[in-house]
Amino acid sequence: MIVRDAIEVLAFYEELISTENLQIVQKIESHSYWIYFHAHRDEIRTAALRVERAIVNHAEYQILSCARGI
Repeated sequence: MIVRDAIEVLAFYEELISTENLQIVQKIESHSYWIYFHAHRDEIRTAALRVERAIVNHAEYQILSCARGI
């Protein structure tokens, strides 16, 4: 149940990345990293890495991150 719910949350995060405000994307990045770091199953890590890839492909967010020195 925990694995299923974590994957579901990460999939929801992934859907939001292309449409949400950049501050929301920043929170998604933070939360998905936390989930990745504390994951006890490979399925959760894989879902978190999909979120990371979606963030990396978000051109505006990458500009914001570079401007902030993140």
